[in-house]
Amino acid sequence: MRAQQFRLNVKNQDFFNYYIHNKGSSNSDEIARKKEFLTEAIIEDLTPMQRYCLTEYHLNGVKQKDIAAKLGINSSTVSRHIAAATKKLRRTARLYR
Repeated sequence: MRAQQFRLNVKNQDFFNYYIHNKGSSNSDEIARKKEFLTEAIIEDLTPMQRYCLTEYHLNGVKQKDIAAKLGINSSTVSRHIAAATKKLRRTARLYR
């Protein structure tokens, strides 16, 4: 399995600049900005299949076997898509600790 690197794009750089210069901002502003950044990461960094499987499973509560049946793929493939998407988002979220 090849390692994937985090891509520091313009939007990511904007976030880092904002974070560095506005550490004293309110907690709600910071949480809103993190949510916005993670939403952008979901849209930009995940493949369409990873995004679909992740949102169906976590946001809509659809079981993996039902997602697999709808897509006509094996449920273990759905599980791998969800795991890969989660790994990418955890790597992105780790930058904000």
